[in-house]
Amino acid sequence: MNSTTPMRRCPAPVLTATLLAGAALLSACGGGGSSAPTPAPAPPPAATTVSISGKAVDGALAGATACYDLNDNGACDAAEPVSAATGSDGAFTIAVAPGEVGKHRIVVQVPATAIDADTGAAVGSAYTLQAPATGTTAAHAVFVSPLTTLVQGHVDATGVSIAEATSLVQAQAGLAVSPLADFTAASNADNKQAALVARLVQATALAQADTLKTVIGQADLSGATVSAADVARQVTSAVLGALPAIAGKTAETGVTGATGAALATALANAAKDVVAQAGVSVEEAKANIGAAKLPADTSAVTPVATAQLTLLRYTSANDWLMRTLQSSAADNTPDASGLLRYSSVFMQSQGNNYNAGAAVQAWSQGNSFARSGDLHWNGSAWVGCKLGDRYTSTVRDAQGRGTYNVCDGLEKGRSARTVVDIAGQSLASVFTKIRALPGGANGLAYADWGPANPAEAFGAAAFPAGAKLYYQSNTPTETAIAYDVQASAVVTGFSAAVAAGGDTRSSAGLACGGTTTAETLATLEDLVARSPGKPCVFAKTTSGSDVSTDPNESWGTSTASLGTVANAATRPAGTGNYYTTELSLRLAFTGGSSTAATYYGCLTRTANRSPRNCQVLGSGSYAIKTLGDARVMTFTGLPSQMQQAGYSRVFIERGGKLRYGYQLPAGVTNNLVRLNLEAANAVAAALPGLPAIVPTPRYADLSAASQAALTTAKGAWLA
Repeated sequence: MNSTTPMRRCPAPVLTATLLAGAALLSACGGGGSSAPTPAPAPPPAATTVSISGKAVDGALAGATACYDLNDNGACDAAEPVSAATGSDGAFTIAVAPGEVGKHRIVVQVPATAIDADTGAAVGSAYTLQAPATGTTAAHAVFVSPLTTLVQGHVDATGVSIAEATSLVQAQAGLAVSPLADFTAASNADNKQAALVARLVQATALAQADTLKTVIGQADLSGATVSAADVARQVTSAVLGALPAIAGKTAETGVTGATGAALATALANAAKDVVAQAGVSVEEAKANIGAAKLPADTSAVTPVATAQLTLLRYTSANDWLMRTLQSSAADNTPDASGLLRYSSVFMQSQGNNYNAGAAVQAWSQGNSFARSGDLHWNGSAWVGCKLGDRYTSTVRDAQGRGTYNVCDGLEKGRSARTVVDIAGQSLASVFTKIRALPGGANGLAYADWGPANPAEAFGAAAFPAGAKLYYQSNTPTETAIAYDVQASAVVTGFSAAVAAGGDTRSSAGLACGGTTTAETLATLEDLVARSPGKPCVFAKTTSGSDVSTDPNESWGTSTASLGTVANAATRPAGTGNYYTTELSLRLAFTGGSSTAATYYGCLTRTANRSPRNCQVLGSGSYAIKTLGDARVMTFTGLPSQMQQAGYSRVFIERGGKLRYGYQLPAGVTNNLVRLNLEAANAVAAALPGLPAIVPTPRYADLSAASQAALTTAKGAWLA
């Protein structure tokens, strides 16, 4: 059937109309006349507002309100566009002026009375969620959750882009979907995991806020009063740093199998564990909040030599350890990319039975000389950190912020620095303040910084003109896979017969019950085959007043080590000192074609430090990738206790040997204290045996004559 356009029908002229009116009517209907065509209708008026719709979810939140944060202060102010209260689906709509659409964040205020659709109960504590600006200038939808809140919080704290913050949160939480995505849009496994992580993120935020609530109103390090907003920023920073622990907790059976009210209880308990393992203490919060309020270091970069003292342990003239970051005048001249350079120098002097005067060791990276040879993957090769190697950083902005790259990609991140002029202050008073700070750096607590008795060691000595104390926060955004090259870091395992385990109490002649000898493993496949997670069970053992549990299970012959955590295990009642308080983290594989892995927490026997009586902590999976000439095994779902160890375990097959590797955490903000060159050299002058700091130029920056002289004198020069 053909379609046709209907004919336009015109009415007959009205005879009683005037001639002029009739002529106009005929003209309009194609009659005679030569008048101009009818003008096109005027365009509709421009829209006065644009609608931004959205959904607020922990579970879907009813009774919350959303606002468009025009001044980007993370709060809903009186003049800002606001939504009506959300319904049971958490949905909201905000009317925004066209010129502002896509430029600002969404803030959702969740009152204590808001109802969580997943539990059917009130949330109990008021909190705020946020989502970053979208950049979309037309009407659009925004998803707001605890995960989007972390993304915005990282942007606020470090100045990174939304894309960088999104990538970091996704990686640290081990998510297969973007943290900005609507995980309620589908019920697949990836979205369910994101939803579970989001719920535990919020539970952890509430638990951390509860531990810090007493800080509000107290004086911080700067002398100012701590506000609720200050604490909120600390909570966000703490939760971001704890993401690996949070992800690990979601793999525990008590969390994954729970629903409704049981899930809420499981999440609350898991959140308390995360805060205990990876949270921020009251004293840390006061120090961090106060340090950030001090004047930003915006000093101009000038081509002069500088240095920072970042570590000092001092016992005597022959027993000390120090670390400095040094820049020559040439290093402090920005290159074509605007980058500055610096080198890391550890120096240690320790006496021994053969050398009362002690020898001085120097190295670039690693908290001990023994670990100075560690290698890491820089994206194209396995490299080390040599003395004289230059690291890079950017010139600091008006907020004292900059970026850094340690040792060719070992660690990249963002930093912020504030400064205190300490000229004229006594060395003893400044060191007393440093030793009162929480935390530490490079394996040394600030409580142990410098001499044990500053007043006795320094007397009345004062810092000279130009002396400064820096407070610096470093937030790694990328860290490299690395490994220890020492022979002690080679992975060993036992034969298949020994790894098969068994109960020696009822079965005689088991291989695991006799003399066992570990052998070096060569491949990742060997590791999987030798780690089936089958304990060798022995009878109760007594040694004086120390007694084992019954059964007495030995797991070291059938599991691999993930690491240990000091003071994280409780000795079973009645066992005396048979076990230590060290928690041993272990790993076993399903084997065959499966990539499944099971993680355990074990007691540690005092006599030989072997893992005993392990309990399942969670499960995950492994993946193998090729990096250069190495094969590397990484894991998902590592237990939350792994964060207390300070790294994630990886295994590296390279050069015919299997080695224990590691990857340091990203997203964890480290709050540091440093003395500048003028202050550091005043300290060196006051402490016998401590050398003055003299930043050394790179070989490439020396004159031809100086290069020739050094080559002749030393035979080789450090890069």
